[in-house]
Amino acid sequence: MNRQETHGRPRVTGAAMVLRGGPWQVVAPTAVEIPHLLTGVAAASPTQVWAVGNASQQPLAAYWDGTAWTVPPGPAPDAAFLGAALQGVACTWTPVPGSGPGSGPQAQAGGSDVPGQRPGALGGTGAAAAGLEASSSLGGTGASGAPYGPPGPTGGTDASPGEGLASAGRSGRSDGPPQAGNGPYAIAVGGAYDRLAGTEVPLVRHWDGESWRSWDAWSAPELARGYVLTDVAMLPDGTAWAVGHGFPRTPAENPAGPSGTRVGGRADAGPGGSGPVALRWTGRDWAPAAMPNVPKGKLLAVSAAAPGDVWAVGAADRAGLITHYDGRAWRWVAAPSTRFPLTDVTAVSPEDVWAVGRDRVLRWNGRKWRRVKSPVTAANTVTAVGPDDVWVAGGRGELAHFDGHRWTLEASPQPLGEGAVWLASTSTRQDGVWLVGTRQQARTGPLDGTPTITARSTDT
Repeated sequence: MNRQETHGRPRVTGAAMVLRGGPWQVVAPTAVEIPHLLTGVAAASPTQVWAVGNASQQPLAAYWDGTAWTVPPGPAPDAAFLGAALQGVACTWTPVPGSGPGSGPQAQAGGSDVPGQRPGALGGTGAAAAGLEASSSLGGTGASGAPYGPPGPTGGTDASPGEGLASAGRSGRSDGPPQAGNGPYAIAVGGAYDRLAGTEVPLVRHWDGESWRSWDAWSAPELARGYVLTDVAMLPDGTAWAVGHGFPRTPAENPAGPSGTRVGGRADAGPGGSGPVALRWTGRDWAPAAMPNVPKGKLLAVSAAAPGDVWAVGAADRAGLITHYDGRAWRWVAAPSTRFPLTDVTAVSPEDVWAVGRDRVLRWNGRKWRRVKSPVTAANTVTAVGPDDVWVAGGRGELAHFDGHRWTLEASPQPLGEGAVWLASTSTRQDGVWLVGTRQQARTGPLDGTPTITARSTDT
């Protein structure tokens, strides 16, 4: 089709905006012209922001240098993968900018949907995995000439054009510098369907300061297939947690419930079976953790208050699921019932954790979870600068702010408005609040009639 034939038809593209010392400001997508969606975001500083998602069912990662989006080097697309996407990203705090690549990379896109579109088969993070609308944006080598993020080892491998990533969990909190400077400095996760192997596969990408590298050094063959990853959280000690879910191969038994004692065997918990999946990055390797036996369970988001205080939320069949890692084991935690999956979580402190899903907002007070009355009806993501500065966002451009006492509803600024679907967020006191997601765009061309932050590509 030519441009005139497609002009005026709606298309789904990524959407992004930032709140920093003033009103919400639309960050114009994009260096990617094809339809795409953004499902994860992370910020190390105002000039070091990663956003991830997919474009034409291939992984997409974009880098914001404070002026524009670009797409940095990454692994080449795998022709055997269908519906490949990055769903979550996390990055460490960086005291000084590192040395970036010498030339701009090219964006990659391609592939097709997974046959049958089984729930979560594409590794949809948070709201995307729950079957809600999604859309994504880009990143890359500093378009303004600034380096890519934190300093890293030289001589990155697998430096093919392609992907990018960022921040600490779906709510993207980044609380301090790593202890030792040997990276990775960012981690992105997702999933795909391998049509040759006939199974879902996890995608894990490590950013070394110069390029994205695909993690293929699994300690056991079963860790490389049978599940997808949906979110990741990095910790100041250099460790990280990635969460997701497997797929049932045989009829599943009923969930055991939130007793906190029953842990499924190899066939029913962890990579290779149905139910929740959690992997821990030790600094050298990704290791699977034993998970509560929830055969129809999925983890969609993760956030960490400390190495021994990690929360992950998702779905137990069609209802919400909350799990917690206390430094020794993961347990299913009792919480108010929800009619829909929980799609995001953010840990402000050990005594203050927030989770959302559709019309439910839940809060942990250090002893138990309780429901918080709020005006939201389509919540997908939550992020908190502090206990008195919490943002919830979701479908139809819905925004709600909690100041410690009351909620205030806001509309997304134009030209996004009700056409925006917010899927992921991140915040710090220094860097402000970021939201990414999707929007339906009825025409091509630049946004008109509103102040925006421009975006450009370094593609050649």
